[in-house]
Amino acid sequence: MNSNKHLLTAAGFSVLLGFSLAANATPVSYTWDFTGTEAATGNPTGLITTGPNAATPNVTYDFQSAPGGNPLAVQAFRLQDNGATFQWSRVHRNANTGLGVRRNLSGNSTSNTIDNLDAATDLLLFDFGVANLFDSWTIDFTANTGNDNASIWVGNGLTSGDDLDGLNFNTLVSSAGFELINANLNVLLNDPYTFSTTLPYQYLVISAQPDQNNDNFRIGSISASGTARVPEPGTLLLFATGLLGLTLRGCSTVSLRAWA
Repeated sequence: MNSNKHLLTAAGFSVLLGFSLAANATPVSYTWDFTGTEAATGNPTGLITTGPNAATPNVTYDFQSAPGGNPLAVQAFRLQDNGATFQWSRVHRNANTGLGVRRNLSGNSTSNTIDNLDAATDLLLFDFGVANLFDSWTIDFTANTGNDNASIWVGNGLTSGDDLDGLNFNTLVSSAGFELINANLNVLLNDPYTFSTTLPYQYLVISAQPDQNNDNFRIGSISASGTARVPEPGTLLLFATGLLGLTLRGCSTVSLRAWA
Protein backbone atom coordinates (compact mmCIF):
# COMPACT_ATOMS: atom_id res chain seq x y z
CA MET A 1 0.00 0.00 0.00
CA ASN A 2 2.76 2.48 0.95
CA SER A 3 4.58 1.63 -2.26
CA ASN A 4 1.49 2.45 -4.31
CA LYS A 5 1.06 5.76 -2.51
CA HIS A 6 4.64 6.75 -3.21
CA LEU A 7 4.30 5.78 -6.84
CA LEU A 8 1.10 7.79 -7.23
CA THR A 9 2.73 10.79 -5.56
CA ALA A 10 5.74 10.51 -7.85
CA ALA A 11 3.49 10.34 -10.89
CA GLY A 12 1.55 13.39 -9.74
CA PHE A 13 4.63 15.51 -9.28
CA SER A 14 6.04 14.28 -12.58
CA VAL A 15 2.90 15.64 -14.25
CA LEU A 16 3.30 18.93 -12.34
CA LEU A 17 6.90 19.19 -13.46
CA GLY A 18 5.88 18.45 -17.05
CA PHE A 19 3.25 21.20 -16.98
CA SER A 20 5.85 23.62 -15.61
CA LEU A 21 8.28 22.86 -18.43
CA ALA A 22 5.57 22.92 -21.11
CA ALA A 23 4.46 26.36 -19.95
CA ASN A 24 7.88 27.69 -20.94
CA ALA A 25 6.99 27.49 -24.65
CA THR A 26 5.41 30.77 -25.78
CA PRO A 27 4.37 31.52 -29.39
CA VAL A 28 5.98 34.69 -30.75
CA SER A 29 5.74 36.70 -33.96
CA TYR A 30 8.02 39.62 -34.84
CA THR A 31 8.41 41.97 -37.81
CA TRP A 32 11.41 44.20 -38.51
CA ASP A 33 10.41 46.93 -40.99
CA PHE A 34 13.31 48.71 -42.70
CA THR A 35 11.21 51.30 -44.53
CA GLY A 36 9.56 54.51 -43.35
CA THR A 37 11.05 57.17 -41.12
CA GLU A 38 14.02 56.45 -38.88
CA ALA A 39 11.90 57.31 -35.85
CA ALA A 40 9.50 54.52 -36.79
CA THR A 41 12.27 51.92 -36.51
CA GLY A 42 12.57 52.55 -32.76
CA ASN A 43 15.82 54.56 -32.88
CA PRO A 44 15.31 58.18 -33.99
CA THR A 45 18.95 59.20 -33.48
CA GLY A 46 20.21 58.14 -36.89
CA LEU A 47 20.65 54.42 -36.19
CA ILE A 48 24.40 54.59 -36.79
CA THR A 49 26.40 52.91 -34.01
CA THR A 50 29.82 52.74 -35.72
CA GLY A 51 31.00 55.72 -37.75
CA PRO A 52 32.40 55.35 -41.30
CA ASN A 53 35.73 56.83 -40.20
CA ALA A 54 36.25 54.35 -37.35
CA ALA A 55 39.12 51.85 -37.37
CA THR A 56 36.67 49.36 -38.82
CA PRO A 57 34.81 51.48 -41.41
CA ASN A 58 31.40 49.89 -41.08
CA VAL A 59 28.00 51.33 -40.30
CA THR A 60 25.64 49.20 -38.22
CA TYR A 61 21.91 49.85 -38.15
CA ASP A 62 19.77 48.75 -35.20
CA PHE A 63 16.04 48.11 -35.65
CA GLN A 64 13.32 47.44 -33.11
CA SER A 65 10.76 44.76 -33.91
CA ALA A 66 7.00 44.99 -33.63
CA PRO A 67 5.38 44.15 -31.25
CA GLY A 68 8.60 43.76 -29.25
CA GLY A 69 11.56 41.48 -28.86
CA ASN A 70 15.28 41.98 -29.28
CA PRO A 71 16.67 44.71 -31.53
CA LEU A 72 18.05 43.51 -34.85
CA ALA A 73 21.55 44.68 -35.86
CA VAL A 74 22.47 44.81 -39.57
CA GLN A 75 25.96 44.97 -41.07
CA ALA A 76 27.10 45.14 -44.70
CA PHE A 77 29.94 43.32 -46.49
CA ARG A 78 31.10 42.54 -50.01
CA LEU A 79 33.32 39.94 -51.66
CA GLN A 80 35.44 41.03 -54.56
CA ASP A 81 35.45 38.67 -57.54
CA ASN A 82 38.34 36.23 -56.94
CA GLY A 83 38.74 37.78 -53.48
CA ALA A 84 39.78 35.66 -50.51
CA THR A 85 37.51 37.03 -47.77
CA PHE A 86 34.61 39.43 -47.18
CA GLN A 87 35.39 43.13 -46.89
CA TRP A 88 33.59 45.81 -44.94
CA SER A 89 30.96 47.90 -46.65
CA ARG A 90 28.17 50.22 -45.50
CA VAL A 91 24.50 49.58 -44.84
CA HIS A 92 22.34 51.88 -46.96
CA ARG A 93 18.72 52.49 -45.98
CA ASN A 94 16.05 53.95 -48.24
CA ALA A 95 12.79 55.05 -46.62
CA ASN A 96 10.77 53.64 -49.53
CA THR A 97 12.58 50.42 -50.41
CA GLY A 98 14.52 49.42 -47.30
CA LEU A 99 18.06 48.12 -47.01
CA GLY A 100 20.88 47.90 -49.52
CA VAL A 101 24.68 48.15 -49.56
CA ARG A 102 26.78 51.23 -50.25
CA ARG A 103 30.20 50.02 -51.31
CA ASN A 104 32.00 53.34 -51.39
CA LEU A 105 32.83 53.99 -47.74
CA SER A 106 33.09 57.75 -48.37
CA GLY A 107 29.34 57.79 -48.99
CA ASN A 108 29.13 57.81 -52.78
CA SER A 109 28.27 54.80 -54.91
CA THR A 110 26.91 54.01 -58.34
CA SER A 111 24.48 51.51 -56.79
CA ASN A 112 23.10 51.20 -53.27
CA THR A 113 21.24 47.91 -53.79
CA ILE A 114 22.38 44.45 -52.74
CA ASP A 115 24.04 43.47 -56.02
CA ASN A 116 26.86 41.60 -57.73
CA LEU A 117 27.79 44.43 -60.07
CA ASP A 118 31.20 46.08 -60.44
CA ALA A 119 33.19 42.85 -59.84
CA ALA A 120 31.96 42.29 -56.28
CA THR A 121 29.02 40.63 -54.50
CA ASP A 122 27.15 42.46 -51.72
CA LEU A 123 25.60 40.89 -48.63
CA LEU A 124 23.89 41.87 -45.39
CA LEU A 125 24.39 40.15 -42.03
CA PHE A 126 21.34 40.25 -39.72
CA ASP A 127 22.09 39.62 -36.03
CA PHE A 128 18.99 38.83 -33.91
CA GLY A 129 20.96 39.00 -30.65
CA VAL A 130 20.00 35.52 -29.44
CA ALA A 131 19.33 32.16 -31.07
CA ASN A 132 15.57 31.99 -31.58
CA LEU A 133 13.56 28.92 -32.53
CA PHE A 134 11.61 30.45 -35.41
CA ASP A 135 9.49 27.96 -37.31
CA SER A 136 8.87 30.38 -40.16
CA TRP A 137 10.92 33.25 -41.67
CA THR A 138 9.63 35.70 -44.29
CA ILE A 139 11.79 38.09 -46.33
CA ASP A 140 10.18 40.96 -48.24
CA PHE A 141 12.31 41.86 -51.28
CA THR A 142 11.95 45.28 -52.90
CA ALA A 143 13.35 47.17 -55.88
CA ASN A 144 13.74 43.88 -57.74
CA THR A 145 13.31 42.87 -61.38
CA GLY A 146 12.59 39.55 -63.09
CA ASN A 147 16.24 38.52 -63.39
CA ASP A 148 17.37 39.10 -59.81
CA ASN A 149 18.58 36.18 -57.72
CA ALA A 150 19.59 35.95 -54.05
CA SER A 151 21.36 33.46 -51.76
CA ILE A 152 20.33 32.93 -48.12
CA TRP A 153 22.08 31.37 -45.09
CA VAL A 154 21.27 30.98 -41.37
CA GLY A 155 23.69 30.14 -38.58
CA ASN A 156 25.10 30.48 -35.08
CA GLY A 157 28.82 30.37 -35.82
CA LEU A 158 29.51 33.92 -34.65
CA THR A 159 29.44 35.55 -31.23
CA SER A 160 26.86 38.33 -30.94
CA GLY A 161 28.53 41.55 -31.98
CA ASP A 162 31.10 39.82 -34.18
CA ASP A 163 31.14 39.97 -37.96
CA LEU A 164 32.08 38.02 -41.09
CA ASP A 165 35.67 39.26 -41.22
CA GLY A 166 38.00 36.53 -42.49
CA LEU A 167 35.23 34.43 -44.06
CA ASN A 168 33.92 33.93 -47.59
CA PHE A 169 30.86 32.21 -49.07
CA ASN A 170 32.50 28.77 -48.80
CA THR A 171 33.93 29.08 -45.28
CA LEU A 172 30.65 30.58 -44.09
CA VAL A 173 29.38 26.98 -44.28
CA SER A 174 32.53 24.89 -43.79
CA SER A 175 34.12 26.92 -40.98
CA ALA A 176 31.36 28.98 -39.37
CA GLY A 177 28.74 26.23 -39.64
CA PHE A 178 26.06 28.23 -41.45
CA GLU A 179 23.27 26.41 -43.27
CA LEU A 180 22.58 27.33 -46.90
CA ILE A 181 18.82 27.81 -47.23
CA ASN A 182 18.68 28.75 -50.91
CA ALA A 183 21.56 29.25 -53.34
CA ASN A 184 19.58 30.58 -56.29
CA LEU A 185 16.34 32.29 -55.30
CA ASN A 186 14.51 34.34 -57.91
CA VAL A 187 13.43 37.21 -55.68
CA LEU A 188 10.63 38.53 -57.91
CA LEU A 189 8.92 35.17 -58.31
CA ASN A 190 9.39 34.44 -54.58
CA ASP A 191 8.47 37.79 -53.04
CA PRO A 192 7.81 37.57 -50.19
CA TYR A 193 9.93 34.48 -49.58
CA THR A 194 9.06 32.21 -46.63
CA PHE A 195 11.16 29.33 -45.34
CA SER A 196 11.17 27.12 -42.25
CA THR A 197 13.91 25.86 -39.94
CA THR A 198 14.01 23.19 -37.25
CA LEU A 199 16.93 24.59 -35.21
CA PRO A 200 17.33 27.94 -33.43
CA TYR A 201 19.48 30.46 -35.32
CA GLN A 202 20.87 33.88 -34.42
CA TYR A 203 22.19 35.07 -37.78
CA LEU A 204 20.70 35.52 -41.25
CA VAL A 205 22.83 36.33 -44.31
CA ILE A 206 21.28 37.57 -47.56
CA SER A 207 23.45 38.22 -50.60
CA ALA A 208 23.16 38.72 -54.31
CA GLN A 209 23.90 35.43 -56.03
CA PRO A 210 27.67 34.82 -55.99
CA ASP A 211 29.49 34.39 -59.31
CA GLN A 212 26.83 36.34 -61.22
CA ASN A 213 26.76 39.94 -62.40
CA ASN A 214 23.17 41.02 -63.06
CA ASP A 215 21.34 40.81 -59.71
CA ASN A 216 20.29 43.76 -57.54
CA PHE A 217 17.53 44.24 -54.97
CA ARG A 218 16.73 45.55 -51.48
CA ILE A 219 15.20 44.14 -48.28
CA GLY A 220 11.98 45.86 -47.17
CA SER A 221 11.26 43.81 -44.04
CA ILE A 222 11.86 40.51 -42.25
CA SER A 223 9.23 38.64 -40.23
CA ALA A 224 9.65 35.59 -38.03
CA SER A 225 7.32 33.45 -35.96
CA GLY A 226 7.91 30.49 -33.71
CA THR A 227 8.54 29.64 -30.07
CA ALA A 228 10.22 31.64 -27.33
CA ARG A 229 11.35 29.93 -24.14
CA VAL A 230 10.05 31.90 -21.16
CA PRO A 231 11.31 30.86 -17.68
CA GLU A 232 8.64 29.90 -15.16
CA PRO A 233 8.95 31.15 -11.56
CA GLY A 234 11.86 29.25 -10.08
CA THR A 235 10.12 28.47 -6.82
CA LEU A 236 7.45 26.35 -8.49
CA LEU A 237 9.98 24.35 -10.46
CA LEU A 238 12.28 23.83 -7.49
CA PHE A 239 9.36 22.88 -5.27
CA ALA A 240 8.12 20.29 -7.74
CA THR A 241 11.61 18.91 -8.31
CA GLY A 242 12.37 18.68 -4.59
CA LEU A 243 9.16 16.89 -3.74
CA LEU A 244 9.66 14.54 -6.68
CA GLY A 245 13.12 13.68 -5.37
CA LEU A 246 11.82 13.01 -1.87
CA THR A 247 9.05 10.82 -3.26
CA LEU A 248 11.44 8.75 -5.35
CA ARG A 249 13.68 8.37 -2.29
CA GLY A 250 10.69 7.07 -0.35
CA CYS A 251 9.90 4.61 -3.13
CA SER A 252 13.49 3.30 -3.00
CA THR A 253 13.27 2.82 0.77
CA VAL A 254 10.05 0.81 0.48
CA SER A 255 11.57 -1.28 -2.27
CA LEU A 256 14.66 -2.07 -0.19
CA ARG A 257 12.49 -3.10 2.77
CA ALA A 258 10.55 -5.45 0.54
CA TRP A 259 13.77 -7.20 -0.41
CA ALA A 260 15.06 -7.36 3.17
